[in-house]
Amino acid sequence: GEGINEVEKLLEGDPNNVDLLDWLAFMYYSNNNIDKAIETYKRALAIKPDNENQHYYLANSYFKKSMMAEAKKEWNEVIRLKPNSKIAKNAQERIDYLSTQGK
Repeated sequence: GEGINEVEKLLEGDPNNVDLLDWLAFMYYSNNNIDKAIETYKRALAIKPDNENQHYYLANSYFKKSMMAEAKKEWNEVIRLKPNSKIAKNAQERIDYLSTQGK
């Protein structure tokens, strides 16, 4: 999509802008370009490692690729960063779901 190209251009001038990276990663994720989403979330987290939302969506991206160990690790990181939040509760539910699937 067109929006993706625009954000990529903005990032050329500001490559460490975590908000732009987050936006771009989410657009990739929404367009089912999971490899690019993973790569972009990892870039954002390399700059600002304590963003629980990015860990959560990185985990969801791994989940979509059946990379369950990686997904679980990222969901656990969400819980570690924000233990009593709604997003941590969602992460725990996903981990519990994996357990019921024997993953």
